[in-house]
Amino acid sequence: MNFIKNTIFKRKTDDDTPEPSMPDSSGVLAVWGSLGSGKTTVSVKLAKHLADHKKNVALVFADMTAPMTVKELIEQNRHSTLEMMTPGGFVHLTVEQANSLFCGGDAAGHPGDPEYSIKIPTDELLAQEVQSAEQDENGVWRFLTVPHDHTQDNVCAEAESQGVQILC
Repeated sequence: MNFIKNTIFKRKTDDDTPEPSMPDSSGVLAVWGSLGSGKTTVSVKLAKHLADHKKNVALVFADMTAPMTVKELIEQNRHSTLEMMTPGGFVHLTVEQANSLFCGGDAAGHPGDPEYSIKIPTDELLAQEVQSAEQDENGVWRFLTVPHDHTQDNVCAEAESQGVQILC
């Protein structure tokens, strides 16, 4: 693998070559690539490096494929019945039950038999990501959810702890 010479992306060597000076000009750097290719890691490390060299840095996460949450789906469909399969089980919500979640109402999930229902914390349910969804001819939304991925939340917290300003 070839690395550009005289940049922060060079291989570590045993020589005592001084680090190159940082240019005074400002600019914008966009990073993109495949899922899991290390875009966020490189971006945070680069932002940290620039901040350490007294440069003003703003790190913007602009993921255009961010998944919809249950909260967003309910907010956009306030007059619909919802049937969802969640990690906590099957959840059926009438329009009134769905809207009551925003006022501290509870939700219950079950494995197919309501007799075995368990409470699902409202904040946990609303934060879940919608994996797939469809609305039937009667206006009922049916969808599959997965737990919210806190990876980017953790990356943002780590970057902020390093003194990097985050705009999410």
